[in-house]
Amino acid sequence: MYKTYKYKNGEIKLLKNEIPMARDYEYRSKFFQVIRKTQQLDNEFSLGIEMKIHRGGRICYGLLGAEVKSGKNLEAINVHIAYTDKNRIRYNDSCLINDEFVYKGLPEEYIEKINSSITEEILNRKNFPQCDIFFDYAANCEVGSSPALFGCIAKMLIRLISSNLMDQIFNMGIKEFTEEFVQDVNLRY
Repeated sequence: MYKTYKYKNGEIKLLKNEIPMARDYEYRSKFFQVIRKTQQLDNEFSLGIEMKIHRGGRICYGLLGAEVKSGKNLEAINVHIAYTDKNRIRYNDSCLINDEFVYKGLPEEYIEKINSSITEEILNRKNFPQCDIFFDYAANCEVGSSPALFGCIAKMLIRLISSNLMDQIFNMGIKEFTEEFVQDVNLRY
């Protein structure tokens, strides 16, 4: 299931239980753990956000997808972030940007910002579903992707996971969705 929100200065494509791409590229991953009071995860799912923003004649682009699975550690959230060493394989299925410039995978230098964004957002919650989150799917643009943009996408994904309202989210209008989940990005509806 997917839904696209079209803004005056960009787009967000939200994916639920759809894998955005084949993992036909080499990657490694880093593991982080966030100690937090947790609650039981209702069900396992995958979730992704593909985002394009127009900023002053420049296009910012990023795709980040995660698989969310029931965790086994008490009062902790395990986070796994996959990354690649180099942009090698083009991502031909991007619906938001010309695929001529988009590559599968996440650059290693983005991990620190993504991890700090995830940790900050989880710690801002009263509690969070006890889970393992595998950020295994990503696409970046050779010009227009940045650690800050991927940090914003990661925060949005954490907000969506913690809301526990996955089915209702796809029925939200653009204004309600933006006010609830997209606070860190200057998108105008």
